[in-house]
This record gives sequence, C-alpha cells and structure tokens, in this order.
Amino acid sequence: MHDVQTVFEMKQGDQDSSGLHFGGRMLFLPDDSLLLTIGERRNISRAQDRRDQAGSIVRVLDDGSVPEDNPFVEDEAVDDKIFSIGHGNPQGIALHPQTDQIWINDHGPKGGDELNRIEAGANYGWPYLTGGVDYSGAPIGVGLEREGMVSPFHVFEDTVAPSGIVVYDGDRFSDWRGDLLNGGMRSQGIVRVRVNADQVVEEELIELDRRIRDVKVADDGSVWVLTEHADGEVLRLTPTR
Repeated sequence: MHDVQTVFEMKQGDQDSSGLHFGGRMLFLPDDSLLLTIGERRNISRAQDRRDQAGSIVRVLDDGSVPEDNPFVEDEAVDDKIFSIGHGNPQGIALHPQTDQIWINDHGPKGGDELNRIEAGANYGWPYLTGGVDYSGAPIGVGLEREGMVSPFHVFEDTVAPSGIVVYDGDRFSDWRGDLLNGGMRSQGIVRVRVNADQVVEEELIELDRRIRDVKVADDGSVWVLTEHADGEVLRLTPTR
C-alpha cells in the first residue's frame, strides 16, 4: 500500500492477550473529528483507568492530533484523547441526523446489553454499572446507579450481543423514522428501538436468522445488513408492501 498514514494507535494495545472485546467502530462527527470505540479487552478494570484508552471512546482529528475541546485536555490525570470512559465492548456507534446525539450500543456480561447516549467527559460505569451478571452467575458491580456515573439509557430486554447501529432516516420504512436499528449477533436479527421524551418506548426484534455485524440505511431508504451467515452476506431489506 502507498500513502498510508497512521491516525490512531491504541496505547497499551498489547497489554491483554484475550483476543476479545475490541470494540472497534468509527464515526466522523460534523466537525470532521473522529470517534473510535475501544473495548476493555476483557480486563474490566481497564474501563475505569483514565490513563488507559481501553474501555473508552477516543476522539481525534483526521490527522491523529487531539482536538482542543476534548473534555480532558486540561487534566493531566486523564489521557487527552479520551472522550468518555466506562465502556465494556461497544460495537456500534451512530449520530442522530436531526439532533446530532451520539448513540452507542455496548455488550453486557451475561445479559445487560446496553444502549447509551454519549456526552463528552462522562463515565458510563462499567464494570460498576450493569444490568447483567457474570457467566458463573455471580453478581457484577452495584446495579444501575452510582454517584458520578451515567446509568444505562436502556438495557435490552433480552441478550442481543449488539453490533452496528444506525438511526433510520429514510422513507421506505416511514414508521421507523428516527428509530435506532441495532444489529444483533446473539439475537440474529435487527433490534429496533424507539426513543421518545428521553426514554425507550418500544423495542422490537426483526428476526433474520443470521448473526448481524452491521446495519446501514441506503439513500433510497432500504436497509442494508452485513451478516456472518455461511461465507458472509449483504442483505437489502425493503417493505413487503
């Protein structure tokens, strides 16, 4: 390859060798800065280490430099690329086209998959805040509330193992406009979530019988889905009537 520039390389990236919980989604904001979701590499304590980029969302400019308005640039105790902390394994991130709100979904432990609305400088609580439990059945954390941390905006009703997320803004599925479409690996479909007045008022699983890795909305309003089925598929979804 030619003319390749490294924009971001995670600090302490080789600290854990679990091969799990990478996060790994990217989103350009309207000001052309770039958000990247970084998983905690299945070492839950890293999500609350403010010098460690694991378990965080980082924000950089397109040349890799630090935006002057990042929330921790004046705090020597925090990595200056960090935008928010306390995340587990966020594999979906999206910008609402009307409100500019930043949305992510995040894997819980056993149960407790989350939907969160991201604010600069906030701590989203993992591993203290979770609606799930350890796979052994042992409790994790303190529940869904703790001082100084942001409670999950929404905990999914069933295990989703969420992946890509998009805000539907097309015309073909007009009843979905403004809804959040979450890819589901464990749920094998798209989980549609409707938010009204700062709360989730509807959650629906659209079953596709496939592990979903990403969801996008095309210019014509159709929904495109990337799956893990067989050798991988790209599906195009349109209304049946």
